[in-house]
Amino acid sequence: MGELAKTLNSEETICVLDLGSTSPANIRYCTERGHRIYSEDLLEASTEPSLAIKDSSAHQRSRTGRTLLSVSHR
Repeated sequence: MGELAKTLNSEETICVLDLGSTSPANIRYCTERGHRIYSEDLLEASTEPSLAIKDSSAHQRSRTGRTLLSVSHR
């Protein structure tokens, strides 16, 4: 968390991808420092019906167990 705080408080403008539920406090904190923030509630998005798959009994289930997230820092 220390590195994150250091980066957010730096003079360099960065883009932040927030994968949790929308937080007005987080948005304000980032934008007041000149950063851009993109937000997507990944857990909520995973309930999208088009992402559902059917198991062997033809019951729909979520794909959340098959999600892979790759994060890189440049």
